[in-house]
Amino acid sequence: MPRTLSPDVLEQKGKDYNRPVELYRIELDEETLYYAMYPENIEFFDENGSAQTYYAAGISRDSIKKNNQTSPNSTTVTFDNVIRNFSAFVANTEFVGRKVTIWKVFLDANREVINLAKMGMGPEIEEVLEEGAGLEYNNSYIEIFTNGIIDSISIDEYNLTATIVSNLDALDVELPSETYQVNCRFEFGKKACGKIIPKRLGVVTGIINEEDYQKITYNEGSNDAENYWKNGSIEIGTEDRIITASGKGYVKVEYPFFGAEINDNYEVKAGCDYSYDGEHGCEFWENTQFYGGFLEIPKIRNIREV
Repeated sequence: MPRTLSPDVLEQKGKDYNRPVELYRIELDEETLYYAMYPENIEFFDENGSAQTYYAAGISRDSIKKNNQTSPNSTTVTFDNVIRNFSAFVANTEFVGRKVTIWKVFLDANREVINLAKMGMGPEIEEVLEEGAGLEYNNSYIEIFTNGIIDSISIDEYNLTATIVSNLDALDVELPSETYQVNCRFEFGKKACGKIIPKRLGVVTGIINEEDYQKITYNEGSNDAENYWKNGSIEIGTEDRIITASGKGYVKVEYPFFGAEINDNYEVKAGCDYSYDGEHGCEFWENTQFYGGFLEIPKIRNIREV
């Protein structure tokens, strides 16, 4: 059943002048990203109706190509990458195949107010355009693109461009998809892997921002081996980041936290590089009996040499 638009949205979308803002939600495995195509952060609601900050970002979008036959709907979205946040994020996070939703909201809305002074006749109700009132209710949005999937990405020092297509996989079925590959195909810590992920809880004591990384310090881990937590993740609040390096009492992440503060609780989890004998592979974790890759893949022989 189609969703009914709120009165605020219906009123604003028909006006000759309004202030629309597009909101973008990208659902990654580690966390969900919320961005606004606007020069300032937008306070609105998430998909569950909870209060959510959509962070200001330089975003542009092509028109949505709609096809009712066999091809999926599609669009191309470009994110500003001048500060290289996306470069660092993409290097450690799988974007292709992630779900994307685009909403349109209107900043303002009409509200009824009582004007005590009008005509000197006591209270009188009039309608005025109130700035920011369009963001007061969690149903005040238009769905621009729902159930979108990132089909491909390209990135340079200036922009990240993502092609988004609608999800045509309506049947929820599981099909065999094993492939011959050198790296282990089992997700670290899952049943097929056979390894329990090492974890640790603690409190953040410092946040240091450098040009190429952000350093999170804590009192725990004074005996940690160098890079023990590399390839793992650290979670602070609702944000999760991939760890690129670690040492005694600290970890480094390339993509900085937005809302982390000193004295926040954190949780670090170890990671795997899915190799057999690499820096953080099965040998490192003493888990070679559960290795899910192939030590060698036969090369294709040229039949003309036989």
